[in-house]
Amino acid sequence: MKIMALFYYQNRLRSSMRYRNWGIAMSKIEQLREYMEKEGLDGFYVAKPANVRAVSAYTGEDSFLFITKSKQYFLTDPRYTEQASYECPEYEIRNWRSTRSRSIGEAVALCAEEEKVERIGFEQDYLTFGAWKSMQDAMKVELVPTLNVIEELRAVKTPEEIKNLTVACDIASRAFEKILKDVRVGVTEKELASKLAHYMVMEGADTKPYGGILISGARTSLLHGIPSNKAIEYGDFVLMDYGCQYKGYLSDMTRTVVVGKADEKQKEVYNLCRRMTEETEASVKAGVTGTSCYEASLKAIEGTEYFQYHYTGIGHGVGLFVHELPNIGANCGNILPENSVMTVEPGLYIPGWGGVRIEDQGFDQLKKDVVAYMDEVYPDKKLSFKVEARRARKSYPKTSMEINCDLGEAILDAFPETHVDVHKPDVMLHVEVRNEIYVYSQIIPGAGGMPVGTNGSAMLLLSGGIDSPVAGYMISKRGVGLEATYF
Repeated sequence: MKIMALFYYQNRLRSSMRYRNWGIAMSKIEQLREYMEKEGLDGFYVAKPANVRAVSAYTGEDSFLFITKSKQYFLTDPRYTEQASYECPEYEIRNWRSTRSRSIGEAVALCAEEEKVERIGFEQDYLTFGAWKSMQDAMKVELVPTLNVIEELRAVKTPEEIKNLTVACDIASRAFEKILKDVRVGVTEKELASKLAHYMVMEGADTKPYGGILISGARTSLLHGIPSNKAIEYGDFVLMDYGCQYKGYLSDMTRTVVVGKADEKQKEVYNLCRRMTEETEASVKAGVTGTSCYEASLKAIEGTEYFQYHYTGIGHGVGLFVHELPNIGANCGNILPENSVMTVEPGLYIPGWGGVRIEDQGFDQLKKDVVAYMDEVYPDKKLSFKVEARRARKSYPKTSMEINCDLGEAILDAFPETHVDVHKPDVMLHVEVRNEIYVYSQIIPGAGGMPVGTNGSAMLLLSGGIDSPVAGYMISKRGVGLEATYF
């Protein structure tokens, strides 16, 4: 089969790591300077590690930034100066431990004096009193507290950031498929948590993990339970809330499974939670508030005995830090911006019995790419179409039918002159969800329906069962020549 006009949904952008991260960082530093200009700030001191990375592309530790209108300083110690010189070539690197008082406050003061800075913004939710006092004692400038300035910039992801997040999600999904084989009676929560972390690293995650939740039985009602020495028992719920880093960007997903056969109450609670997740995801789009998405999650449990067991915080942004802006929940009036990446994680938690949480992380990139594909390949939009999705990767959060509906709706919204025809469409849009997601609309078969480039013959392996002969008969009807062998 030859696939025409094929593209990778997930892996389309190529460039060197250093250049790519620096491009992301420059976007953030330019936005930060725009904020400084608007607020009348001459300088900005950055101490929060995720913000340091977002602005500078630096991947190490124990470092700080001082940004002025025309220069940017990287403040670190001799352990990291070489690394910083490679990763942050546009920064002037200063060893803050070489100051007379060996304090970060004096290092900032020296930079501020050189640049004649009078007003410095700082992260009020991160700067300690000790660090603030050292800065106050070292210089006579106005220190201006700010909140979530860089965090709000980080909420909107660039294409490269979305790519890194996508890879992190794929790694976590592949690890989930592997860990399912290890979930059995007798193994402990700690053992499973350790294996899950190992699988993610082996699948390509950064080797620096962050804490995950893997709990079982009645302990699954603990929203942030810690893996213990409890052994898995037959009939237990096993709740896994975990993720990994890929080039610093995080995935965050939760899956709940049953060991053995689920009883009726487990099925009921799980299905309600699944509906909560799906209805929340259907409500998530650019321009709505986090509260409206939370309210959508409640429809499945309104009037049920389980309403009292839901939690009011059901989603958050994710990027360089696992919990970023914006948020989804009660009293979350923040607007979800376009190109933000969110997790959706409603759950039901019944003390003494257990709980269920299903958490998906995503964005509307697939919809955007499909719309862009239709726009590029089919300039004349007065046509009929049908979406045919096949989900080979079972960890993907939507079924084939749900993918069909979502993408069909996106195409109709973007091109009102199109219409759906499930019988004889002008365009059959194929979507294959494997380790990558493929989208194509033209198939050219080769000899006997085999892929283009083959000679129309195949080898039939007979193992003694009935399946092999039946498969051989069916493919021979398509004109394929067979050579059979028994093994």
